[in-house]
Formats: sequence, C-alpha cells, structure tokens
Amino acid sequence: MIEEIKDISLLKDLFSKYKDNYDPIINDYTKVYAYKIDNKYVSFIVAQILYENAEIIDVFTLEDYRRKGIAKELMHKIIDDEQVKNITLEVNINNKNAILLYNSLGFKEATIRKGYYNGEDALLMLKTKYKYIIFDVGKVLVGSRMGKWFLTPMLADITKDIDREKVIESLQKYYDYVRADKLIKTLEEEYNMFIEFYSKVLEELNLDTNLSKDIAYDKVYNTNDYFFYDDVKRTLERLKDKYTLLILSDNFPSIDNYLKEYGIYDMFDKVYISSLYGTSKHEDRFFEIMINDYNIKKGEALFIDDGEKKIERGFNNGLDVVLLDRENKKETKYKKITNLDELEV
Repeated sequence: MIEEIKDISLLKDLFSKYKDNYDPIINDYTKVYAYKIDNKYVSFIVAQILYENAEIIDVFTLEDYRRKGIAKELMHKIIDDEQVKNITLEVNINNKNAILLYNSLGFKEATIRKGYYNGEDALLMLKTKYKYIIFDVGKVLVGSRMGKWFLTPMLADITKDIDREKVIESLQKYYDYVRADKLIKTLEEEYNMFIEFYSKVLEELNLDTNLSKDIAYDKVYNTNDYFFYDDVKRTLERLKDKYTLLILSDNFPSIDNYLKEYGIYDMFDKVYISSLYGTSKHEDRFFEIMINDYNIKKGEALFIDDGEKKIERGFNNGLDVVLLDRENKKETKYKKITNLDELEV
C-alpha cells in the first residue's frame, strides 16, 4: 500500500537503512511517498514538483523487497501526477538495475555529470510526458481471424477444398489491386476495388468470379474479418483522459465500422486512414499530414506500430516510437513491447 507521507519522522528507520543521517529537504514543493507492507515501510520516493517540472531526488527499497515492482509503483505516483510534464533524475552510471527500471518507464539519457557521486559519474535522465499517442491498427489493435489479411472467412469457406498456401499465393499475387495508398474515399469505392481484387484471385484459382461481389460485400460491409486484442480497451481507457489519441493506419474506409462496433472510435481524437489521402506510411507525406494538423513537435508524440520500416519512418519524422511485436519474433533497434499492457507512458 502506498501512502503520502507528511510527517517524515515516520520513515526514520527506513531512512537509516538508506544512508547514515539521511535528512531530505522538505518544503512546499516536496512530495514523499512510501510503500507499506504488514505495517512496515519498505520503500520510499522523494521528489520536488514545481509547476509542470518534477525532479526525483531519491528512491530506495529494502533489499528483501526489491524486484517486486514496488519502486515502479512509487515512480508512477510522480509520473501520473496530472500537473507534471517533465521529470528528471540522476543515477550512478554503474547502477545498471536502476537504469533499466528508468528506461522501462520511458526515461532517456540526457547527459553525464562527471564525478557527481564521490568521484563516480552520474547519468542525468529525462522523461517528457507525451501529448499524443498514435496507434496503428493491424496487429496493434486488431488481428486477422483467418491469420492473413484479405483472406476473409467467406473466402476461406469458398476455397476450403484448395490448398491454403495456394490461396495465399493468389492473394499476394494481386496485392497491387488493394494497395493502401490508392485513393479510396468511400465504402462504395472500396467495394468496387475489392470486387476487382477478388475476381482476379478467384480466376487464378479457377473459381466462379461472380462470387467476388459477395466476398467483397462481406469484406467491406460486415465486420467479421478482424478481432480486437484483449488489451486494447483497457489500454485506451487508461490513456484517453491523459493524452490525445490518434490512429495512423494503412487502411480503407471500412475500418471505421470495426472501431465503432467495438466501441472505441470515439476514444480517438482523429482516425487517419491512408486511402483517404492516397498515400501510406511508406511515405513521409502521410506522417506530415497528421503532424501538421496537430502541430506536433519533436518529442511530443509516441507512435506504436508493428512494422520496423514504418516506425523508422515515424522516428525520422520526429516521433518517439515503439515496435509492438505480439509474437515476440522480431529484432529491432527500437524499443519493443509484446502487448499494450507493457506500454509505459
């Protein structure tokens, strides 16, 4: 249990385990929180908060209670303070465990202070709280029920007697017909596009091409192709009152129906769909449209996508980025998470 401490004499014994004669400076801007287990204080944090800026002065946990997430919970008392936008702290450059903790909470290395700790260097770390969080859709919010984009349940049923790999090869052969950077602004235009696409696929598979209309209609006007991951709603509920949430997706107009049916469309300030602009996340222009609309400055936004090349383009456009790899199979030079519950902002 976390308590805000007004009388620091309550922490006298804990302070003595931290440092001899430890006596933190207490003033109107000081916040002290402690973690209590079985009527015993086992961890504390001291911070100074002045307007939107916070400095974490000290964090300490008794040896027997470390690696249980207690320090992270205490850190969140400062991070989650609504008035705080910028947080700094110093840590001994050799304290690798603490640095890993701070990295996991979104702190970045700012500079080194030589000889700060009795001759040992200190690492100054900074966390700037984001104004915007930007989500991709595919493999971030939704997955394909059939395990492959454009392989709808209806098409899977129609082709059930055909080798699945052959069906997938046929889909891939005609991907150019459904490129996400095609200018498609209405459901009707999307429907006609998919009729042409599925006609080609069915012809390749020696099936009746007239079925393309039914498959395309099911694809565009029904919402049974995708499923939402379990962590989506609770993550958006956690974030929606603190940040401006945006979607930037290589997709088509029908995706709006999925978002609305699942009850999350209104949690986003705006949904950017590539086909409405005739571009995609493979081009800077798509990012620039969103960035210019909101006047997003470097460091103000976090972009979450499942594609390495797409997050790299986002990074090159001034966004902080996280690769979401739900199967945990990808190597990346960027920060990686395997589910949205791991997202620390």
